[in-house]
Amino acid sequence: MLLDSAIVDVGASNVEEFIKQMGQFDGSHEEFDCFVVPVVSEKKQQIDSANTIETLAALGVPAHKIRVVFNKVELEDASDVSRLFSTIFGLHADKKCFTLKPNAVVFRNDIFERLLAFQKSVSDIVADTTDYRTMLREAGDEDAKAHAVSMISAQRLAKSAQKNLDDVYQALFTQGERNGK
Repeated sequence: MLLDSAIVDVGASNVEEFIKQMGQFDGSHEEFDCFVVPVVSEKKQQIDSANTIETLAALGVPAHKIRVVFNKVELEDASDVSRLFSTIFGLHADKKCFTLKPNAVVFRNDIFERLLAFQKSVSDIVADTTDYRTMLREAGDEDAKAHAVSMISAQRLAKSAQKNLDDVYQALFTQGERNGK
């Protein structure tokens, strides 16, 4: 409540306790501008996400504040999101208790697995201006070459991921809002 803006990431293992606490503090959901629920295509996880959405709605969170992100989607499945996430699309068709943006899709990208080893964010890697091509050409040993190749690859993956994440943000928070939707 003391912050002007914040992003609160509630992990799947903590969501039940978080929602329980919100239920005890009537109106606490009003402290949040938006609830973003990431959903993966596996059926059990879709059911868990649908339950989270319905619980948020039952707490009084309005549909325009609950938004879904379709996560870890293969690029070749981009046109099949409604089938892959049929549980979520069915819930929306039935109850309309959340905002559905079918193009809010985070594609699977190897950079997300690599970030931990790099101890950097996607934007850190994108912003890295090191000339790894020159480093590769001038490398004196195999380790230096492998590092340069790894970083060239990471930068390319990160640029793709950054564009994708920017597109998802646009889909979730700007498309239609200018028109009052």
